[in-house]
Amino acid sequence: SDLNGDFTNQAKYYRGWGSLLDTYNWSLAGLFTQIINTDLFYELRLSTYNIEFKERPSDYTSLGRSKNPTTFGFMRYDGFEDEPFDQYTPILRNNAVSGDISLVGNLNWQWNTNNLLKTGFEFRYNTYGEKETWRIPSFSANEADWINRGLNETYHPLQFALYAQNKMEFESMILNIGLRFDYFDPNRMWFEKSNYYNLALDPLYNVSKDPDLDQVDSLGHVKYSFENVLAKKRVPAKSYTMLSPRFGVSFPITENSLLHFNYGHYYQMPPLDQMFEFLYFRPVNLVEKIIAERNLAAQEGRIPDHIASNDGDPERVVALTVEPLKPQKTIMFEVGIKHNFNDFVVLDVTAFYKDVFDQTDERVGLFDRLVRGYDPYTGQVNANQSYAAYISGDYGDSRGFEVSLRTLFNKYINVDVNYSFSRSTSGRASPKVVVFDKNGNATYQWDTEVNKRIPTEKSFSRPHILRANLFLSYPEYEESSILNTILGGTSLSVLYRFVSGQTFTYLLTTDAPDTYDNYRYPASHNVDLKIDKLINLFGSHEFTVYLQITNLFNTKNLRSYGDVLFDANATKDYVETGKVSTVDAAGYDISWQNYYDKRRFYVGVKYSF
Repeated sequence: SDLNGDFTNQAKYYRGWGSLLDTYNWSLAGLFTQIINTDLFYELRLSTYNIEFKERPSDYTSLGRSKNPTTFGFMRYDGFEDEPFDQYTPILRNNAVSGDISLVGNLNWQWNTNNLLKTGFEFRYNTYGEKETWRIPSFSANEADWINRGLNETYHPLQFALYAQNKMEFESMILNIGLRFDYFDPNRMWFEKSNYYNLALDPLYNVSKDPDLDQVDSLGHVKYSFENVLAKKRVPAKSYTMLSPRFGVSFPITENSLLHFNYGHYYQMPPLDQMFEFLYFRPVNLVEKIIAERNLAAQEGRIPDHIASNDGDPERVVALTVEPLKPQKTIMFEVGIKHNFNDFVVLDVTAFYKDVFDQTDERVGLFDRLVRGYDPYTGQVNANQSYAAYISGDYGDSRGFEVSLRTLFNKYINVDVNYSFSRSTSGRASPKVVVFDKNGNATYQWDTEVNKRIPTEKSFSRPHILRANLFLSYPEYEESSILNTILGGTSLSVLYRFVSGQTFTYLLTTDAPDTYDNYRYPASHNVDLKIDKLINLFGSHEFTVYLQITNLFNTKNLRSYGDVLFDANATKDYVETGKVSTVDAAGYDISWQNYYDKRRFYVGVKYSF
């Protein structure tokens, strides 16, 4: 189970706060391999998996409402409306399924001494099912009283690929040349691009034929309704074909040194839950009127009348992918040198560069990547209503180098050290606001000049990462002794990690206006320890006992210096004085989120046969 959002404080006062989250998954796979001769074999793999995510209210959830809800609809405790603790919470019922059925195959043929040909295919029948998406007011458990809902539809994107790769081995070098063909079909009918600000409106509605102003005219046209959305025209989502060349070469420059180079194009499918985003909204006051009318109609034995929306805040689509997202394209190359120091250690130094196109960056805040449209009832663009959209077209790049060192001198003592220096940035190419006029022509409003001009460092970008692992295993001895019996099958692993902190921006009056990412969180240091003891029982039966200690030295690694979103002084205090705020903007405890986990102990057993 989990809480609905990062509102841990809420659970202190209301056990019913949030939702219970259950995840069910299963997978099945079969592999068939046939060796035709010593130079030729093929493999076929059929697999499937299914993940189902369910969200439902807690067993302790109470239905009700506050006397004075906040502006944003939060149901605070009566008499304590200024305190950020809710007496009641909206009911969330969600059920989403994802999975696929995959058939992949490859053929490997050593057709002469120097050439190894590998060809193959991949077919994936994906499933993304939105079985139900409901957000219900805190005073009702009836799904018919929803505030938000989705389309509750299932679709099956198709992926198909063919590839061929030839590995050519010569005395002086090894060449890898390949080409991959990808086909991606979203396999879904999606809404035709519309210039309307609200997909829930019916442009044929005529107010002159609606004398009682209930927003249903004499021809049956409803001004705003979810059914209007379902009636909108849909067209097949665009499919894509892609070619990806791959090239690699490695050749020795000395007896113990090897130079290697790789270049390739790669494609990644867009996230399925973002590719066809849809969310519908009904204001709470409208839902309350619908409930009252339904109850009255039941008492009077009639069909409930339609409840009109407020034109300033109508029921509407609040999130919609205007155009299904494109596959993300990556162009990558790397070059490196690998050297074996007389079978004592192996050193590998690699430099890399990666360009990414047609990314879909996350929205920033409530008013990012908005779509405004034409209102047929007023004859002009609606300046007050809009919906959010995911838009592809953002870009990014990653560059740096990596150094790894691995020992070879002893099979019972292994040291593995890896250091990387890199920087991952993204650039905004998608607009902040899209406006469609009467004729469907689009105009764009862009983000700030700073973000347009300057690539900003991604939140996961960490320039310096050092990992050092020491692995010790007790040697195998034939003679029997008490010490060998106790320590036999024992191994110890110590892992040290150093990771640079995340960037953030803080401007002084003396800073240039285009200053960005000019501060960084402190680096984190961490040591983990794991001890395993393998016990052979009989035959192939084995029993393993392990002890794992994370953050062995209980190091305090900073996670957050305060309430950066709502506390205007949090960043200022941290930069100028080093203060880490343990309370939020309202003065409530957030110390639990300031630092990463303390030392933890894990003890476990594993039985295998």
